[in-house]
Amino acid sequence: MKTKNPISSLKDKIPIVEPRAILIKSDSHSLLLHLDTGKVLELNDTAFKLWKLINGRSSIGVIVKRLRENYDVMPLDFEQDMGNFFQKLQGYHFIRINPSKKTLPVQRGKGRKK
Repeated sequence: MKTKNPISSLKDKIPIVEPRAILIKSDSHSLLLHLDTGKVLELNDTAFKLWKLINGRSSIGVIVKRLRENYDVMPLDFEQDMGNFFQKLQGYHFIRINPSKKTLPVQRGKGRKK
């Protein structure tokens, strides 16, 4: 049985970074931290590059296409993996998916206010 590619329903949607999601980058690690839920997600190099492409203007389809240009992989496999990853980001509340093509300003979390 063939499973549905999760990216097919997301291609035209705009991912928006949640304001309380922050990126922590060191020389050897990249982590996403959600300040409200405490959820932490370690990013590999591909996931880090994907995260940096989320700008509140580009659709998921455009982001995946830009990212795929850097890898020698089968397009359908790559899209499947990226679709799953976008769903994980949304499930952990690191991003929300704008249901329309209307773009919104990007607000990246900057940590707690004192």
